[in-house]
Amino acid sequence: MSEWKTIESAPRDETLVLLYFPDAPWNIEGNIGTGFYSTNADDVAENDRWFRLESDGNPFDTRPTHWMPLPEPPK
Repeated sequence: MSEWKTIESAPRDETLVLLYFPDAPWNIEGNIGTGFYSTNADDVAENDRWFRLESDGNPFDTRPTHWMPLPEPPK
């Protein structure tokens, strides 16, 4: 498994990644969510372009600080 990397190094091409949110108001999965960064989001600020995979593509309500590639699926 990969190590956590700072969010500044995350892919900006809508690749799905694991995201870590230290200030998340939801603590269901240990402040970890699956999402992607979108450059097509014209109506949001630069720092708010991280979107949830799980909730119809809505932006996260807090900013991630770290990311990690998704693991390979089972074979």
